[in-house]
Amino acid sequence: MSVTRAPVGDLIMTTVLRELVESGLLAQFPVLDAYHRRCVTRPAFARALDAQMQPFRENAPA
Repeated sequence: MSVTRAPVGDLIMTTVLRELVESGLLAQFPVLDAYHRRCVTRPAFARALDAQMQPFRENAPA
């Protein structure tokens, strides 16, 4: 069975963990890093991120 929905908690945590990727801090915790990588590949995360960014695309300066 293919799961395309993600629990809200996973979506929220993935958003928080994204902030730690650039700093390299997340890489110091392999289990947490793997969790983050799984979450960002979920279709539900891509849809949520797309919906979150839509107002920015619509109102971007020309």
